[in-house]
Amino acid sequence: MIMTKLENQTLSELYTYGHMGEIKNRLSDLQKQRMKLDQFMSMFLEKFERQMKYEELDTPVWDLYRKKNKEYTEVCSQIKKATYYLKK
Repeated sequence: MIMTKLENQTLSELYTYGHMGEIKNRLSDLQKQRMKLDQFMSMFLEKFERQMKYEELDTPVWDLYRKKNKEYTEVCSQIKKATYYLKK
């Protein structure tokens, strides 16, 4: 897939140059991504909750949880930024 110049720009750059339609598109994509991560985390915790012991934090289950949690946090941050720029 070839990325256009708009796809390489940050949300603040898109706002600066007035590309509000692209910000709306990104917000929609981010919300879909967050929904998928919500679903993953719910299923993950349901399946592996008993294996996640606080005494053993260096297991593959914990590693995957931390990785997905970091991804979820970043997506939520980007959603907040996009929403802010659209309301501004």
